[in-house]
Amino acid sequence: MAESAKPITLDVPLSLVAPVQLMRKSVSSSCGLFFPYRTNLPMGLVVDWEGEAHLIHLDGPYAFKEGAVGIGNPIRGVAINNFQYRVDITSRYNSGEEFDPAGALVLKDGNLFLCCRSLGDQFHNDPHPVPVRKGFSAGSPEEACGFTRWSIVVQDGKDIKVIRSFDAQ
Repeated sequence: MAESAKPITLDVPLSLVAPVQLMRKSVSSSCGLFFPYRTNLPMGLVVDWEGEAHLIHLDGPYAFKEGAVGIGNPIRGVAINNFQYRVDITSRYNSGEEFDPAGALVLKDGNLFLCCRSLGDQFHNDPHPVPVRKGFSAGSPEEACGFTRWSIVVQDGKDIKVIRSFDAQ
């Protein structure tokens, strides 16, 4: 008899988790790593882009596709706001001179961007930068560094836990 597959678990400190509702207008407490309640929607990243909440899918067939959260029924779930991005430094490339693939992280002028495709746009399929975080070291003006391998991590006491690692597509 075949053994049933165990569900994937993600063990994080409860102090990092907050229940949220995603609405069109961005709210800082709702921005972060997002896990919808009991749906088949994958893990996502909610960012504030010019005052609107944008959801970036991080898994499944819509990985690295983004769209604004629509008007109407809110999307409910839990968010983790306190997390870090970590990069594989060996995956670096010159973003100013090379094509940014979907799923690449790009650091430019102290801002971090995730290259995404627009959800539902069948005509303009080229990845575009979506701002995900500010406050990094600015470096030289006009320089941009991309990374094709990166992870999202949380800290649990002194331990760092990798939530998920990604490869640009």
